[in-house]
Amino acid sequence: SLSFSPSLPLSIHPARLPPIRVEESSFSQDLQWLLERGVQFADVAFYAGDSGKELGWGHAAVLCAVSPYFRQLLLGPKARERPISRCACRGDGRGDGGPPSLLSTWDGGLGKEDGSRPDGHLAGQLSRLVVKDPLLCLCLWETLMFLYRASVLQAMAVLVCAEMYQVKRLQHLCEVCVCAYLQSMPSRELASTGISVIRLLRRAKCHNAEQLYVWLLHFIANNYLIFSHKPDFLELSEEEREQVERLRWPSRGYLQELSEYQQRRRKLKKSRCLVM
Repeated sequence: SLSFSPSLPLSIHPARLPPIRVEESSFSQDLQWLLERGVQFADVAFYAGDSGKELGWGHAAVLCAVSPYFRQLLLGPKARERPISRCACRGDGRGDGGPPSLLSTWDGGLGKEDGSRPDGHLAGQLSRLVVKDPLLCLCLWETLMFLYRASVLQAMAVLVCAEMYQVKRLQHLCEVCVCAYLQSMPSRELASTGISVIRLLRRAKCHNAEQLYVWLLHFIANNYLIFSHKPDFLELSEEEREQVERLRWPSRGYLQELSEYQQRRRKLKKSRCLVM
């Protein structure tokens, strides 16, 4: 009789575990909604210094979380002590060493009898910030949008505000935007553009954009033949010009060797023509 060895039973794979789906984060969109439509929750209002027009609103918790400038302006020297009246524009236009563009006043209940505000804010303490800098009036919305959503619009205009209000990441992103824009320009467009890279260099130095300042010096040096023929090239300081000359491309040595090579080629071509 035939004998068969027992066969190993087949094992069925266990049922696949059901996936745990995680809802995508809408935090960035929620903050944008808070900035665009959350006026009833706002406790900071911005007004133009010349006209008194309301420019927009914000939320102290967000502004203080992302900017040391707003933290000092709205909370005072100590984080737990909020000033009754705090002015950042006294006398010479500067208060406590801060930038001269904002004036903060404390509003402890100037609304109607029912507590509502004429401008739509709920009852409660409202910090009124008067924007005295015309440039900040123009790019206030873009600056606030970055603080809430970390996006960059109008890089060079926002760069000034980024330095003024000590938002380093915004300053760095503005620097990246400027560099990427200049790098994307072909040489012919770079030679004919109305954008003055030398003026950008001056502006970067003025507003402590150190990375952009160094990058622009190298950019000018790498495109020496273009920028050296522009009138504003003379606006470079002696130290800057020395650095550009040291880093310039093509170098003087290369241009001299190229000239000698071309001369030898012309002589060789001429001698061949005489032999023929």
